[in-house]
Parts: sequence; structure tokens; C-alpha cells
Amino acid sequence: MLPHLMLWLTSLSVSIAHDKFASIAVDAVLSVADLTRRDVDFELIKVDGKVGGSLEDTSLVKGVVVDKDMSHPQMPHTVRDAKLAILTCPFEPPRPKTKHKLDIESVEEYKKLREYEKEKFLDMIKMYVRLIGLC
Repeated sequence: MLPHLMLWLTSLSVSIAHDKFASIAVDAVLSVADLTRRDVDFELIKVDGKVGGSLEDTSLVKGVVVDKDMSHPQMPHTVRDAKLAILTCPFEPPRPKTKHKLDIESVEEYKKLREYEKEKFLDMIKMYVRLIGLC
């Protein structure tokens, strides 16, 4: 299969690195192929292009890529061995169910409210961790 793929790639714009692209394509297909059923679910393979770099920078990522824009310059550029939970529900601190207005008149009151929301948020995280058994 590899020689046929390399021949096909020579006519495309990736002909400079056709060996590498052929190898990546075969590895991608084999990593999602169900060999017992002789079936390949191509929906599990995604090709994503990024601006900058060269064709030789191309790589196959076996797993999940989370592409997050930097919202702050001190954010880490790379996170390894992260534990992720994909939720299908809103994940926010609970809001009061009353229609009363909350007036914060001092820094201390704001800090108390912030600490209360942080505690509730951490309680929610602990509850989800217990439910799905991450830790």
C-alpha cells in the first residue's frame, strides 16, 4: 500500500515530503482500522493545518489535540499528562435563585463572595470526580 500511496503523493503539492506523508497516512489508517472486520472509520481521522512551519514539521498525533488560544501571556504553552473530563452540561458555580439584588460595598465582601464561589466550584469538581471515578 505504501508504494501506491507514495506514487499518488508525488503529483500533489506535498511531493517534497511524500515519504513522510505516505508513512503518516498509513499509520493513521492502521491506528483506527478494525482489522477483524476489515473496516476503517475515516471519521476518526482528522487532518488539521496550521499556519507557519514547513511540510517537514508535519506529525501524526495519536490521541486528542486541544487547541486553545492563549488568553494570558503566563499560560503554559504545553500541558502534558492532563486529565480531561468532557461534560455535556454547564459547569458553573450555582447562582442564587432569588430575585434579590446583591450589593457588594467593600473589598472584603467581594473576597468573601469570591471565596464562597470558589468553594462551591471545588465541591462541584469533587462531586464529578467521585461520580466518574477519575482519582
